[in-house]
Amino acid sequence: MKKAFCLAGLLLALTVALGLDPVRIAEAAQTCSTACSSGRTLQCTTAAGTCTSSAGTVTCCGQTYSCAPIDAAVAARNACLNQCNANYEACADSCTVRDPCLTNCINARTACRSQCPPLPQTSFSC
Repeated sequence: MKKAFCLAGLLLALTVALGLDPVRIAEAAQTCSTACSSGRTLQCTTAAGTCTSSAGTVTCCGQTYSCAPIDAAVAARNACLNQCNANYEACADSCTVRDPCLTNCINARTACRSQCPPLPQTSFSC
């Protein structure tokens, strides 16, 4: 009897899953993307509107997004992180004892990294 209930439940789950028709959902969505020189990908996903992409830009439902500000933000963030790492190395090199000196260097690097600019949004939808 227990096996019969399990089989009935499995058949019900299969029936529901097959009834959702995932092909129709996939056909309704459109995705456009372009690779930025910084290595980030600019992407638009739309279910009802239109999107197009060309070298360095994506147009998502009439709004155009460019790689230029993304590339600049990535460069600024990388420069900031590199400076934090350089400061950490100099701090760590000056330590003659591990604690609390090295812990202070690590904490300073963590605080420095938290002040670096965030990366801008690269995925859009409409």
